[in-house]
Amino acid sequence: MEDRTPRPYASSDEDFEMVANANGTSDATPQPTDTLTLTAAAELSHVSPTDARATLACNITAAASEGKRRPDVDVVVVMDRSGSMEAERKLELCKETTELLIEQLRPSDRFGLVSFDHRVKTNTALVSATSDVTRAVKSLRPGGTTNLSGGLFAGLGLLSAAPAAERIRAVLLLTDGLANAGITEEQPLIAATKSLLDGTATGLYTFGYGSDHNASLLQSIAGAAGDGKGSYYFIETAEKVVGAFADCLGGLLSVAAQNVVVEVRASAGRIARVRREGATRVDDRTWTVPLGDVFEEEQRDVLVEVELLGSASVEVSFALRYVDAANGRGSHATATA
Repeated sequence: MEDRTPRPYASSDEDFEMVANANGTSDATPQPTDTLTLTAAAELSHVSPTDARATLACNITAAASEGKRRPDVDVVVVMDRSGSMEAERKLELCKETTELLIEQLRPSDRFGLVSFDHRVKTNTALVSATSDVTRAVKSLRPGGTTNLSGGLFAGLGLLSAAPAAERIRAVLLLTDGLANAGITEEQPLIAATKSLLDGTATGLYTFGYGSDHNASLLQSIAGAAGDGKGSYYFIETAEKVVGAFADCLGGLLSVAAQNVVVEVRASAGRIARVRREGATRVDDRTWTVPLGDVFEEEQRDVLVEVELLGSASVEVSFALRYVDAANGRGSHATATA
């Protein structure tokens, strides 16, 4: 079976080609910033007043780090130690890979560990990565059934108990089984997870082991973090776990901007649709689009459909705001199409 591991980020559901205006130049004017560049353009350079709709877009592009110091990271691993993790050395492999993760962290980074079977245990509180945290990882042994919700909530709780807005923060959930203790139904579990994540910038990454795990549940759990802040990895075989961890960690260590939000405003007509998950209507001419974290050299597109309602001229402005991950400062940019 081919590897269907999703990337921790993706652009919009359609490609969009920016076109030149009648003078042969783009209407989109780049807005240079320390970290993100914003451009905007219309799908067509001219739209007839008889046309009902026009499509416009903005593009957000993150620069390479160019030697900037990456922000500090807080990462909590939530590891399933139920009895089934003993098969095929799954638990041992997860422990070995977690130790490799710890080796990639700096002394200023922090690491926490929560493990669960039918019981939940905080093996390591959120401490400096220089502490002897590998000993707690090595000590894990397989046990009973799977209280996935209890382990997840405890992991999120470690971060909420030690707020740090300037740090990249993530929970990594590793499990091979079905939730059969604690909250086992998907809807209440996702609702509770969203409630715990509300108002935070915490990323949530889930790793599902074996063909019989509940992929839908783990995808929904990762999705609870919001666009750009979570991903689900399917670990089909034991060999896949190292690559999945490396992909996830590589993303966490290359975050360029956090809490990225685009506000879309139309000068006339009505915004009928914004093609981006999480887009929220404020009024007929205003929408907000949360994009979560944006990684170095990543691009994101936001596509907008505007109903002209007989207007001869409609401008759509895009206002970008975010926190520069390298220095923790708020930044912004604007563009108009």
